[in-house]
Amino acid sequence: MATDRYQQTLTALQQLIETDAVAADGRLPTERELSETFGVGRRILRRALASLEEQGRILRHQGRGTFVVGRAAAAASAAADGAEAGLESMGLLPFDRANPVELIELRLALEPVMARLAAVRSSRLDVEELRALAERSAKAADHASYQAADAAFHRRIAELSRNSLFVALHEAVGRAMQDAALARFGENGHCFKRQSQHVGFHRAIVEAIAARDCQRAESLMHDHLSDVHQSLFVDSLPMGYAARRQAAE
Repeated sequence: MATDRYQQTLTALQQLIETDAVAADGRLPTERELSETFGVGRRILRRALASLEEQGRILRHQGRGTFVVGRAAAAASAAADGAEAGLESMGLLPFDRANPVELIELRLALEPVMARLAAVRSSRLDVEELRALAERSAKAADHASYQAADAAFHRRIAELSRNSLFVALHEAVGRAMQDAALARFGENGHCFKRQSQHVGFHRAIVEAIAARDCQRAESLMHDHLSDVHQSLFVDSLPMGYAARRQAAE
């Protein structure tokens, strides 16, 4: 009987977090409210919540509540889609004509500011999600999985800036960077030593955001993207740029 009530409660919670009934920030109702809604005791409810937490679908914080993972990100994404559509309609996103160097330079101009804003506007839940993304990039076993993890990390920082225009620009740049020429640069420039360096930056950026250290978050993101520039457009060449220059001299 208790097992049936647990399963029913788990199913009801799963249905709840998949609907629009959850608050925009992803916060679930309190345990008392959920117990009354589902007609079950706290023990069964907490067991069901623990199961969802183990699945990575929610995060629970003592004194703050329970949050659906990724719900705030989904809201930010919807706002960004609208902003991007508006910019495209005005011809303000000509990224299909941009070259790889221009795209990296634009990232250098935008993403440090995004990191600075994220340090001010992120919640503890946001930081935990961002930290998990940094660790995902650390565990990537090949270039494709690292690229996917890296893209998710940087996109989340854009979302945490709470600025839909920044997110729209970041999305447009990200699509442009999938260009075949840039992809080849990435393949040539990728190695696990470089991956370890980039992951180190990711972790340091997360900790700066967690500490609400705006200046450090901004500075670390700039240094990180400068390092990316180095690995993509200098070290990925048959001879490093510096070595070629020395040879020419």
